[in-house]
Amino acid sequence: MPPTYDGFWLPSTIKDEIITPDTPWLTAHYAAGRPSVENAPGTVSARWPVFNANQWDRLFDLLDERRTPPPADFIERLQMAFTTLSHRFSDPHDPLTRTALGTIPAYTGYAPEMIQFVLRSLDLMPLTTLAEAIDLVLPLDVQYHFIPLQDLGNLQGRIRFYPAGPGNLIQRLFSSSKKKTFPTTVQHPRRVLGYAAGNVMGTAHLISLLAQVSALIHPSSGSKPAEIPTILVKNSRQEPIFAPLIFSALEEIDPLLTASLAIMVWDYEDTYLQETLVAKSDLVLAAAADYTIEQIEQVIQRVQTPSHPIRFHPHGHKVSFTTIGKDYLLKEQPASASPGLDLIHLTSMLAALDSIFWDQYGCLSSRVHFIEAGCSGVYTPLEYGHFLTEKIRMLSAFLPRGAIPLHGLHTRFEKYTALAASGRVDLCSNYEDDFLVVVDTRSWSPAIFQDVVNDCVERTIIIRPVQTPMEIPQTYLRWLPAKNLQTMIVAIDGPTTRTWSSAFTQFVEAVGERGITGIRAIGRGAFPQLAYSWDGYLPLDLSLERRPGYFTSVEFENTHQQILDTYRLYAARSRLGLK
Repeated sequence: MPPTYDGFWLPSTIKDEIITPDTPWLTAHYAAGRPSVENAPGTVSARWPVFNANQWDRLFDLLDERRTPPPADFIERLQMAFTTLSHRFSDPHDPLTRTALGTIPAYTGYAPEMIQFVLRSLDLMPLTTLAEAIDLVLPLDVQYHFIPLQDLGNLQGRIRFYPAGPGNLIQRLFSSSKKKTFPTTVQHPRRVLGYAAGNVMGTAHLISLLAQVSALIHPSSGSKPAEIPTILVKNSRQEPIFAPLIFSALEEIDPLLTASLAIMVWDYEDTYLQETLVAKSDLVLAAAADYTIEQIEQVIQRVQTPSHPIRFHPHGHKVSFTTIGKDYLLKEQPASASPGLDLIHLTSMLAALDSIFWDQYGCLSSRVHFIEAGCSGVYTPLEYGHFLTEKIRMLSAFLPRGAIPLHGLHTRFEKYTALAASGRVDLCSNYEDDFLVVVDTRSWSPAIFQDVVNDCVERTIIIRPVQTPMEIPQTYLRWLPAKNLQTMIVAIDGPTTRTWSSAFTQFVEAVGERGITGIRAIGRGAFPQLAYSWDGYLPLDLSLERRPGYFTSVEFENTHQQILDTYRLYAARSRLGLK
């Protein structure tokens, strides 16, 4: 009989003390990314204990007892552990790799090749930059324009804070000194409660990692780090096995990294339990659907008190886009990353990767590609669409689509085939392809744009020509709720531009004002850097209270250099066929 895997994780030192022979269990079965029945072909099963009130109280007590101040080399130990995990996942014979590839595709529906590539690519998200992020002391001027992070430490890129509400201009008039720092107050959490979404792998681990890092944040020189908080994360039933696998492996490598955290499962509908767990927490991190976010917020409002306020970092439904400027569409322009490779091939390859990871179900996956058009000597949006189609076909051999049925994709293909009769829509892909690439030059209204964005799932990419990148914030982003905007992936400012052009500066200011919180170079969409903004929150926000608003960060200073560096990282993974 196939094994039933744990869909939860507790430190080994307390697991047997909490779970008794009388503890009831729930079990779920999965195959091809959907619920299944026990012992059906290809089925993987996961189980969770159902705790009573006394067990929940005891769990918090035991986790609290294991809280300790982080050692000085905490981030280095995290990075070493991640490097060890990456090496293990690169070994097809390692039991960790075999378990991951034997279970994760069954309950996610993603292809094993996709899972394997991500597990072997942890170096695309280095943790060492977190050490720089937690030491940032932001100037007051971060509220008025993008501040180069090199002026504040060793991070690349720039950052700006967009305050919520009126009064920013008045405050600026009375706060003109550049020596003043961005106002914050210290709020180190003792207990962190997390809610992890299940649409992509690793959310539970990301929440846990950030919660641990909160203890390292010290807003003034000489101040001491806090204790690593007690961390309880609600795992998703849609993504039950990866987090326990990772934490079990981390505990073997370095038990300090997992001492005061637990990954559990419980029902949102259990109002008493929800209120009890939230009331015990100081900080709640939630990556979930908008409806779930609203439910959690309502619980927080009910249970918090003036003497025990609860901070909330919600991460709801988000959408991301790509903008490619004319500098990256030049004809017969060699790419310095590889002799004999034209820039358009590098551009379309990296842009394709940003849209096909997680079959476009992740919030970071690009949906619409905005392409600067109307210039001589550059490829047209339609020509770009054909390059993009060619690259996705090639990548599909290495990163195939998962077990999602094709009927949704075929329905969209037929829809856009009918629209092509207008002469304003061109299909670049074929019905036989397991993806869809369309160039759409119709007149768009807000409703049409929203429908287009919602269509872009399961590797559906809509290409939209624009005369200048500024059309995007001035027109299209205005048609979507700011709270649902996340990332703008860019290829703007070409090989001869060493720092931000005035046009690029104007663009990032405008998209940030609309609600975009992360700006990344093409190829980096699926691998955000943890030192930068996640939906408007910095790592600093975990332990510092500040005025309402959001941060927008740009993760590079030189666009072209970042693109070349990204290409080389992928090229090192020869299975993608990059040379």
